[in-house]
Amino acid sequence: MASASPQCQALRGDKQRCTEEATHANQLFCLLHSRQAQGLYVGYKRRNAKLEYFEKNSPEYLAKTKTPLVNDEETIQDVINHLLTNYDYGHQVYIDKLVSQRHITLGALERARKRFLAIHYENEQWYSWNREKEQKKVKHEAALFQRHTKQLEARLEIMRRKEEKKLQDAFLDEAYKEHMAQNDDNADDAAWDPIEDMEEDKRNQYIDLIKHFLWMPVDLEEIPSTTHDASSDTPSADVPSVSVPASEPEASTSSATAMVKAKKKKAKSGSKKTSSIEDGLVGQMKLLAIAKRPRSNRESELKEPDKKNIEIEEETRKRLREGANKNRQIMPGTQIVGTMVNPHTTWDKTAPMPEDEIDDVIRDIREIKLYLFCRLILSQASLLPAALKANNVQEFFDDNTVAESDLRDLCLRVAESTLQDIRDASADFARGDKPDEISVDDTDDDDDETLEDLARSDT
Repeated sequence: MASASPQCQALRGDKQRCTEEATHANQLFCLLHSRQAQGLYVGYKRRNAKLEYFEKNSPEYLAKTKTPLVNDEETIQDVINHLLTNYDYGHQVYIDKLVSQRHITLGALERARKRFLAIHYENEQWYSWNREKEQKKVKHEAALFQRHTKQLEARLEIMRRKEEKKLQDAFLDEAYKEHMAQNDDNADDAAWDPIEDMEEDKRNQYIDLIKHFLWMPVDLEEIPSTTHDASSDTPSADVPSVSVPASEPEASTSSATAMVKAKKKKAKSGSKKTSSIEDGLVGQMKLLAIAKRPRSNRESELKEPDKKNIEIEEETRKRLREGANKNRQIMPGTQIVGTMVNPHTTWDKTAPMPEDEIDDVIRDIREIKLYLFCRLILSQASLLPAALKANNVQEFFDDNTVAESDLRDLCLRVAESTLQDIRDASADFARGDKPDEISVDDTDDDDDETLEDLARSDT
């Protein structure tokens, strides 16, 4: 059996042995690697011969002179090229030689380059024409710099003047505004009339009292309005929404406040005897007690209505939720307790109501208040034009055509409404938008009743 053919001994670039068959160089290499080895050998011989030639044929300056001074540029360049070519050879044979001569070679190259620069500097003739050229260049750059500096200073000066002018204009405007403000203050002081301020404060007080009576909410956006059609004798039950301001109007001068406080003190001193009895009364009982007052006391209280005399929504809810104490002193005749009509639980106190019924009652009371307000406006002819133009209560209050005296009368009538006005407003609320469905033949059995009879029926 014949032996296997030998494998190539060369190594590839990845350090792996060549897998080709060894057919050349005494069966050591394949064709490709045998040619590469031949080329390396030929180059090695050629470089060796060239290196030997450089060593034997050094530059004439190095071979003959004994001083390192060179004055010729071509000569020093020839020396540099010879040293680089002779000692920049990478074969292993000359590496040891380069290592041994490293310091000498580096020192020689450094001195040669320094000398080359010195010769080149002298050949440039710096002290003659080159110096003049550099001087012209420096002068030109200095002129450009000076021109740029002057332009920059001019721009800065313009900006500075604009800024000063702006500050001066702002100062003059501020001074002009202060002067005008002082003139306006002087004019206002001269034209200020405290009586007008007091009248405006009174108007705001009347509007405040009317809103307080109508239970106009502050945070709600939609509440019943008092705007009705004036062509109809009966106000409509459907009322549009009214936007109420966030805060109630207050007095703007201390003099008006002092006058109001003084009148309140007079009213309190005049009604001191009757206030203790009327505090425990509610509803129609309170109206009956008011009707029995002396005429002088009623007139004194009607002059300046007080918010404390008007029951607010929270107080009404509390009274309906917890019940109100009865005044047994005004109960006529003998009362039988323990019957279905008059049980023990409602002898001293009215029966409490559940929350859902309280909400319905409060809503009905608010509607009745609005109907009462509308009736009072319709009964006063001077208020009809403003009421027809206004779309809601706030517009009616903001109308300047409404006189202060009319507002005062309306406020007094609202704060101290008669029992007949309340009954009419309740009837309007019960009738609603269908007045035609009510029979004409219906008779009111309560027409002949007095206030005392109505009070007894409530108890």
